[in-house]
Amino acid sequence: MKIFIKNGFVFVLPLIFIILIFEIYISVNKKKILSEEKLKKAYTNSIEKYSWINSSYEKSEIVLLSGSSTVKHGVNNELLNNLAEGKVNFINIGNLAGDPIESYFIINSIINNNIYAVYYGIDPWIFTRNYYKHRKKIMYLDLNFVQSLKFSLKKDKNIFIKRYLEVFSFYNFLNKINAKDKDLFTNEIDIDSIKTNLVVERKIIDPLKQFNISVYGWSDLQFKYLRKIHELCQKNNITFVPFYPPKMNSYSRIYFEECNVSDEFEDKFSKEVGNIRIEGKFNQFLEQFDSLYFVDEVHLNVDGRNRYSYVFFNEIYSHREK
Repeated sequence: MKIFIKNGFVFVLPLIFIILIFEIYISVNKKKILSEEKLKKAYTNSIEKYSWINSSYEKSEIVLLSGSSTVKHGVNNELLNNLAEGKVNFINIGNLAGDPIESYFIINSIINNNIYAVYYGIDPWIFTRNYYKHRKKIMYLDLNFVQSLKFSLKKDKNIFIKRYLEVFSFYNFLNKINAKDKDLFTNEIDIDSIKTNLVVERKIIDPLKQFNISVYGWSDLQFKYLRKIHELCQKNNITFVPFYPPKMNSYSRIYFEECNVSDEFEDKFSKEVGNIRIEGKFNQFLEQFDSLYFVDEVHLNVDGRNRYSYVFFNEIYSHREK
């Protein structure tokens, strides 16, 4: 028994030492590791994906729609452009699990005199560390050791391996590793294949499990980069408009009445980003049967997307242009 304990100790001690070295390094070098230069390398694929915009719209005023999948699947570009009657071109650069960091690098890479406005869809859960499971793995380095330990037990058992691989690969082949995480959010919703007259099995999204602020906290990095988008727009005389994409009434009720984060989010938004009005409403469709317009609690189906596009154009976009 003593030999077993001794051998176990001999095995565990070097492991503890390695973990200690990595965690000290991450703690001391966190700002350097998560610098704008290093984060930009992690989003090389996203930047290249939208490089066509500059050359394709040289003489047209552009309105960018940015954010996560609720924006990507939530507005109909063709319908918006028809409503605009050629005065502007709406381009949707929303991405699955898209966040302000990715959006900043995309917008900064295509910034030119033709971009007239940026409309950014605000999904509060995107601004949490709880959502780092759907981010680039470099974002795991924004968690401290205790948060990482809790994350490993609840969300990603391999988080420490991924953290240390990011540190190890940091200087040499970060791009190669992050290229493999190009589409981290693999459960892409095929919105166009879902018909509203069919009964579909909904994936239940519980807002009470989306935040976990008391455990992991808000992501200051996400707020920082949303502020950088705002500042980038100000510097280039571009209108910046944050807005809430619609959610089902059932989701909205739980978010406002049970999550206890709505006021905290808006206070932090005001403090970190600026005293800017967030346009739109969570519960944009107040009808009793608003579920007919959604694939799940936060993603619109085809009919919902088309209907919301009219709402967006008339109540958010046109209202701002008056």
